[in-house]
Amino acid sequence: PRCRGRGKVIKEHCDVCRGKGRVPKKRKLTVKIPAGVHEGQAVRVQGEGEPPPPEASPQGQGIRGDLHVVIRVKEHPLFQRDGDNLVVELPISFSQAALGAEIDVPTIDGRRQLRIHAGAQHGDIYKLDGEGLPNLRSGRHGDLITIIRIEIPKKLSTKQQEILREFAETEDHSVLPESHGFWKKMKDLFGG
Repeated sequence: PRCRGRGKVIKEHCDVCRGKGRVPKKRKLTVKIPAGVHEGQAVRVQGEGEPPPPEASPQGQGIRGDLHVVIRVKEHPLFQRDGDNLVVELPISFSQAALGAEIDVPTIDGRRQLRIHAGAQHGDIYKLDGEGLPNLRSGRHGDLITIIRIEIPKKLSTKQQEILREFAETEDHSVLPESHGFWKKMKDLFGG
């Protein structure tokens, strides 16, 4: 029939709504995003979705559906995410690695002290419990995984060079565990 199941015939057609009885309108909404939400998860905003179809509510007064906001997480310039854990690379100096140090580590909420043990190696991993992101279900926080990156200076003063040369003369390269393993592998590989 001409009424399309609505029970009445519209005599004057509206070019704006094209007979639907409503016009799309853009709005900005503020949506609260919970801490710890993951990429691709959806946050539901109740009553902010589509209105009911005209057949169900000819006057457009019915209950609106829900809006589902799909989350896209921007990369952080400092932290990488691994589930609820955060990973950060921490640059330290050669002397801090050799002698040990107390270093301020950036966290999501500020800074926290980390004790680097003497003899730390490039790539060593330290874990700060509870300094990661909150888990949405349990509320428990993940950890902050700190990876040590030893930075070797590109330029040394004359005094620094002298001190390092003195140190190099006292080094016994045959007892360093990492280099010993490397030279043993080279010897096994090439025979000698």
